Amino acid sequence: MTFCGQCGTALEQRPDATGHPHRRCPSCQWTWYDPPTPVTLVLVTTPERQVVYCRKHSFAPGRWSVVSGFIPRGEPAEVTALREVREETGLDAEIVRFMGTHVYEQRPDQIVIAFHARATGGTLRAGDDVDEVELGPPDVSRLRQGSTSFWLVQQLLVNPAWE
Repeated sequence: MTFCGQCGTALEQRPDATGHPHRRCPSCQWTWYDPPTPVTLVLVTTPERQVVYCRKHSFAPGRWSVVSGFIPRGEPAEVTALREVREETGLDAEIVRFMGTHVYEQRPDQIVIAFHARATGGTLRAGDDVDEVELGPPDVSRLRQGSTSFWLVQQLLVNPAWE
């Protein structure tokens, strides 16, 4: 947003009282905060306690992720999560639990809504916007430290009874 939504004056970029950046109108004081883009990440596990890992060729060698996708306007996060699992992995799944929200420091413009889901059927295959999918034991060394994928797998290791 470049101009004030009330009076049309060019907005100025400045921090608010908490230090978060926003745009403010110098004429009428109308404020615009950039909304984050909602994203879902899904830790998918199998009944055999394997994790479904996804990889794009653009990832660094040896790096993987869990299922992810942007949440379209009007679609509940849970619906997006299960749709993305099906599109990216060929698997059907059910939500086991809401894991929380996360902001990955390398993508502060996104807010991640994270779930743990259990595979219930389907055939594992790479689809949609991933190039490879693989089953493996919970292993944070496959994931970028600090990422939401890392956090999700770490939570599974810390709380194995969640399965």
